[in-house]
Amino acid sequence: MKILNFLFSQSNRTWRPFIKTSRCLSQKDRLVSDLKVFEPNREEMKKVFEKFDTDSDGKISVEELVRVLKALDKDDSAPKAEVHKREAEKMMDVVDKNHDGFIDFDGFMDVHRKGVMSCEILGAFRMFDIDGNGRIGANELFKALGRLGENCTLEECQRMVRALDSDGDGYVDIDEFMAMMTRTMKLVEYF
Repeated sequence: MKILNFLFSQSNRTWRPFIKTSRCLSQKDRLVSDLKVFEPNREEMKKVFEKFDTDSDGKISVEELVRVLKALDKDDSAPKAEVHKREAEKMMDVVDKNHDGFIDFDGFMDVHRKGVMSCEILGAFRMFDIDGNGRIGANELFKALGRLGENCTLEECQRMVRALDSDGDGYVDIDEFMAMMTRTMKLVEYF
């Protein structure tokens, strides 16, 4: 989650994953803000790393970071290739500890060494909640996964939403998203 939030916040400086600028934080948002820290599941993080590592060479290059930044950028109205490249280079400078021009899995995990905060999961939820109404529908999931390079059909997205929709309203809310995201994580501490 931290790497996704880091990537997204670098690609769009006006977006803040934990502070809504267009409206106040809802009561549910305040409940999941910085209250809990979860230890990320190493196997799941390996899968995320492999999604970023599109050429499967065991390391993430600047070019691969640019692709992720482009995918996470909700504002695709103007060409931003140079902006994404500069931001990817800045990220590389921060994460690439051995200065070889790549992020290996250990460096990727180092970004997460202090755990994943519940507010970071909220930030990920907002990436999928495209219309900002506090819930994720199948169409939003389809669009967001498509931006991330996942080849899912709308029908598959509808099945995913149904599988997570514990209250039967046809959408995934923050509580349902939080339960899904933390299902395999260990709670580290409360603040």
